[in-house]
Amino acid sequence: MKRRQLLHWMGKGLALSALPTANLYATEPNYTGRLLLTVQADGGWDVTSVCDPKMNVPGEDEINVWARSAEIQTAGNIQYAPFASSEAFFQKYYRDILVINGIDSQTNAHAVGILHSWSGRNAAGYPSLPALMTAIDAPTMPMSYVSFGGFGATANLIRPLSCRVLSNRRWYRL
Repeated sequence: MKRRQLLHWMGKGLALSALPTANLYATEPNYTGRLLLTVQADGGWDVTSVCDPKMNVPGEDEINVWARSAEIQTAGNIQYAPFASSEAFFQKYYRDILVINGIDSQTNAHAVGILHSWSGRNAAGYPSLPALMTAIDAPTMPMSYVSFGGFGATANLIRPLSCRVLSNRRWYRL
């Protein structure tokens, strides 16, 4: 899958399910440079259901429903949980994926953890990694930095395009 196809696919369903007709084009048509796609999955995101799978332990609280009847799977050296279409995805793309598990941000509060994870600092006023990369690689592109919510600090290095969606006659920032 080409990067542009991934963005197109994500814009149509996975990441932007509220915008079913969205197309994301932040580069020129024949761009072959670097691309950074970040996903900020706050709240109930369960990493044990993707690339940090855990098996249920008899006599302890259940961790994962999938672990009732399946085992942890691997593709190359990547372990993944066997649910949805994960097997087809990982078997096809494991050579192109880098998974980093277990980062200790040494924080004890959600807001500080988000700040540290995205800017690398525990102090306000620093830009996110996507903002830094955009300011360096694509500062003049019309949609080079698109923010759908979450931590999107730019430290005035680049102007973000913030997206909202109209649902049931109310505007929601994504």
